[in-house]
Amino acid sequence: MAMDKKINEMAASLGELELGTASSEPKASMELHSTFRKTPGEAWVITKGGKFEIYARRVVQFAIICSTGCRFKDTLAYLQGAPLQHVLEKYKSIAISLGWHTMFLPGFVLDLLCRRERGHELEDVIHEKCISAEAIIKEQCKLINRPDQGTIDYEELRQEWTTVFSTNASGAESGTQTSGGCSPTYASPFTAGTLIRTLIGYPQIELVEPEDDTLNALIKSVRGWHSERRSNRQVVDDGTVHIFWNLGQFWTINDDHENVLDYPKDDRELDDFETLLREVNLDNYKIFITIFSGVSHVVDYVPEETMASWERAMSKFVEIGESCGIMVDRGNGFWLEHQEFWDEEKYWFRITQNSVRIAKLVDRYILRQKVLLKLKIDLIPGQELAGLDLLHHKMMSLAHVAWPLDERDDQEVMDFIYDPDDEEDASEQDVAVGAPNKSIDQFGTAEHIRASYEISGEGQQRHWVRNESPICCETTTTRWTKVQTCACEKPDRCT
Repeated sequence: MAMDKKINEMAASLGELELGTASSEPKASMELHSTFRKTPGEAWVITKGGKFEIYARRVVQFAIICSTGCRFKDTLAYLQGAPLQHVLEKYKSIAISLGWHTMFLPGFVLDLLCRRERGHELEDVIHEKCISAEAIIKEQCKLINRPDQGTIDYEELRQEWTTVFSTNASGAESGTQTSGGCSPTYASPFTAGTLIRTLIGYPQIELVEPEDDTLNALIKSVRGWHSERRSNRQVVDDGTVHIFWNLGQFWTINDDHENVLDYPKDDRELDDFETLLREVNLDNYKIFITIFSGVSHVVDYVPEETMASWERAMSKFVEIGESCGIMVDRGNGFWLEHQEFWDEEKYWFRITQNSVRIAKLVDRYILRQKVLLKLKIDLIPGQELAGLDLLHHKMMSLAHVAWPLDERDDQEVMDFIYDPDDEEDASEQDVAVGAPNKSIDQFGTAEHIRASYEISGEGQQRHWVRNESPICCETTTTRWTKVQTCACEKPDRCT
């Protein structure tokens, strides 16, 4: 009841919000569950290819847009219709770079299953192992076996049970409002979860708000939620959990009033984080944690040693999540886009004029995270698949074997690697080094060339300057007083 009251107060306080000249949308009425245009479906509509090819393309697309936003549109445009072998290469590389390579089907298993779908002839023993792998996948990754797996409906995902852990730092303020000549209603802060419940209209959403942005407060709220959820397992099994943590606690102010960055320590924050994840992992929640690794670049210069320790800690957070079967993202997508809306004249994470846009931002990333959580496999089946050594050896032997052709692959392959040979002008003939260029004849004699450099009309004409010490080396300077006995000492700088 308290949360419903707070949300209705938010709807009232928001009133009419002007989206500004940067948006083509009209004014949006800030009523509960408003009907302004929501994020449309982003998933590639894939009409061809087997279920494992669709899976590979899904993971690649959503791993990119969830971890980086829309900064790689050109790459995504290419990958959407790229040959399958190129998609699989990207699948393996991006999973490793994000620290998620145990979260999805092992690359060698997916590679071999895709070849099998394409009609590649395999030995009987390999064929049997592939059937065993498919049986594990069928049980653990429901999205692969859906009849409509070629499409993903965002509106359907919004209807699922959603739990959001967030503070005001991940949301926005309602903005100052005035109405009917009365005194203004001052801005009220709202969390990411409150924004999408109020403005997007998630029908089944659970909001958990830690007391502050510290890890201790987050741990306290997660443990409290965890103990309550154990009594309602069906809700948890069908839903997803999304945690936003900004890491702002590691910025402090010293005695000289200077911003100082600390970093998570192994025996404190990292150990506490791992303990928490191992506790909740016992119940197999579908959890996605978004940390703000980029908060280290928000202000001031950071010493290289501190930055190195910070980056190591960020990698450790991701590794801990992977070891516990929980997805941890560095936040280079959500948090960097959120930062773009911060009010420059106010404190960090303060957004007062873009509540609707932030609601859409949160909505986009939660939906992307939901898709990845559906594509994710659990630890135990992932370990079973990774232990299929026979398939691994077979895949290594097929590394240089051509793929079976498919209509999707009959297209020009774009090369994104810079090659200096691409800049070569075929119209220009190769000549020996130092060979004279015939075009120099058009300038005429030496006298004509010198005359061409003279300034026309009034002004100082070009003239010769005697070698002197300020502009020449000692050897060149003495040319005017005695016979030069050696070569110039500094031919690269001497005039």
